Amino acid sequence: MQSDFNPASVKHIKDLKYLNNIASRYKGKQIFILTDKNTAKYCLPLIECFFSTSGCFKIIVNEGENHKSIETVENIWKKLILKKATRNSLLINLGGGIITDIGGFVASTYKRGMNFINIPTSLMAQVDAAIGGKNGVNFLGYKNQIGIINQPEEVLIYPGFLKTLDKENYLSGYAEIIKYGFISQDFDIDGLLNFNPLQQHEHIENLIRLSVKTKINYVKADPFEKNIRKALNFGHTFAHAFESLYVVKNKNLLHGYAVAAGLICELYLSCIYFNYPIEELEKVKKYIFNIYGLLDISTNDFKLILEAMQQDKKNINNQLIFTLVTADYEVKINVSCKKQEIFKSLEYYLVAIRKHQ
Repeated sequence: MQSDFNPASVKHIKDLKYLNNIASRYKGKQIFILTDKNTAKYCLPLIECFFSTSGCFKIIVNEGENHKSIETVENIWKKLILKKATRNSLLINLGGGIITDIGGFVASTYKRGMNFINIPTSLMAQVDAAIGGKNGVNFLGYKNQIGIINQPEEVLIYPGFLKTLDKENYLSGYAEIIKYGFISQDFDIDGLLNFNPLQQHEHIENLIRLSVKTKINYVKADPFEKNIRKALNFGHTFAHAFESLYVVKNKNLLHGYAVAAGLICELYLSCIYFNYPIEELEKVKKYIFNIYGLLDISTNDFKLILEAMQQDKKNINNQLIFTLVTADYEVKINVSCKKQEIFKSLEYYLVAIRKHQ
């Protein structure tokens, strides 16, 4: 178990031959590769050759948010037990944020903790989900209700995997980069809002590095999210509520698309509480709508959205807690927002939807 965060554990690699180092380090020990069916098709063949001479076992699960569950965790535990995995075995989590979240949780709890390494294959996982040690699963339709903070031995970021992504998953990851633009001085937010992620691929690797740097700085300062690391939740209180709503509606919603909508709503709260300029929000709204389109929500959904927010992990003493920003992009954490302001923010989003339909 590694509760302490070591920034050096996050490595940008240009060549997958780096995996020879891991195979050598775990020579004679069992290595398990956890991945989902889609990633097994496109990414697993690129790495399994490096572990062919060792005792390597593949664990392939179903993809999708609805499989980020205790049931999936139980199935992985069973397979580890049947293969007699020990605390000295290695679990390699190869995939997007769902896989790194589930795999980290499995490794952190199996025999009270086994070694694990994250190899994120999606843009979402490379810039956010795979870094920082947050591991867990959804429960009763609510996001990440069961989990633990425990650091992987390494996180290996290989941009080559991004070539396997479809348009929607690529854009989903880009939403986290937009988020970083509001909470890090390393980004030029105006430049970011003029960036075309589908046409300017040559610049995405630099944005990945800036995003990773931002995530590392926040996690290093506050590994267990007691204070400033909460900045990383910007846009996510609404986002997780939107995702829960879509679960109830039995519809699919990629995390980044929920985050993009969440950024609009939480910027509106920032206008109310910290005088973030509404004209700047209008520019952000237009940019996000052009990339991500519109969520399917109505006033009839407000109650369910609020109920989902009431289950959010960040809440304090039954107060709904948000991370917001000021006009000067100063991050404000632990901001308690009232129901009427939350509904005003949702109304703003709905009015924007009607204008763009």
